[in-house]
Amino acid sequence: MEDLQVLPAQSWVPQWRTQIKRGESLGAGRRYRAARSQVEPISDFLFEYYGIKPRHLTQWHPGIGLALLAPTQADSDSQAAYEFWEQLGQKRFYHQVETPAGPAVTLDVQSWVEQRGRGGQFIIDLLSTVANREGFYGCLGLHEWAMVYQGKPRHDLPLRLGAQGADQLTSSLPIRCTHFDAFRFFTPEARPFNQHQPDGSAPSMLTLEQPGCLHQNMDLLRYALKLGPLVSTELLLDCFEFALEVRTLDMAASPYDCSGLGLAPVKIETVEGKAQYIAQQRQFTETGRPLRQALIDALTAAGYHPSTHPQMQEAKEINA
Repeated sequence: MEDLQVLPAQSWVPQWRTQIKRGESLGAGRRYRAARSQVEPISDFLFEYYGIKPRHLTQWHPGIGLALLAPTQADSDSQAAYEFWEQLGQKRFYHQVETPAGPAVTLDVQSWVEQRGRGGQFIIDLLSTVANREGFYGCLGLHEWAMVYQGKPRHDLPLRLGAQGADQLTSSLPIRCTHFDAFRFFTPEARPFNQHQPDGSAPSMLTLEQPGCLHQNMDLLRYALKLGPLVSTELLLDCFEFALEVRTLDMAASPYDCSGLGLAPVKIETVEGKAQYIAQQRQFTETGRPLRQALIDALTAAGYHPSTHPQMQEAKEINA
């Protein structure tokens, strides 16, 4: 574990304020709609699917390896900052330590590892596996189409090609979904179309997950949430914003007509639409790379190291 970096209040208080405001902004739409019993299927999906509440986006954590010195009277708005500092030191997985510059609040990494050890190990195994794996870019978002095949739409939106047109497209294109949390929502009639049959087990995930998958990239938000105070709120919000971008493509390329939401379709039934989808998918792979690595780095700093699994060596064969 790296030595602690001691931050004076002049350094961490502006970060705290900036990220709190950012989190409030990202959760504002959800709060507004929830108060009016409204649902918007693009961004609200993240809150519902990942079990997030707007308040989770405003619970600031500095991240591993940092120790926060107490604000003094010389610091701006020192009372509010000091109250936050004092409360943070009393939260689960935090404690106060003595530094040459004075008392500081920092993450109690040992306590976190003792209580979350096995979960942390699987996350670094999966993230490292995906990070070292080639992406597959031929899925065209057909998981969303397979979810409505010969069934009912899951969202209160019209189908862009109609039910018959959606079914015809789903059955005419090869489906190669590698992500269990997408595959499990396929209709029973659509499941046999999928080349892979992910089952949600650890071996299955380590074998199939790959960085071109939209849902795997959205799931960086899931892992940031699971790691809690081990990652900074800044990284959590970066993952949230990235997941929102990915979800937008997910719905634009879906069978749903999202024009009422101001979203132009990505028409994967056309040559141009296929190219557009793949280009964005490739860009998401690159955008997700540093976020995935930052999560790996946080786990590494906590003392985790990737295990050696046979599944980690099979990517090029599985996803070629």
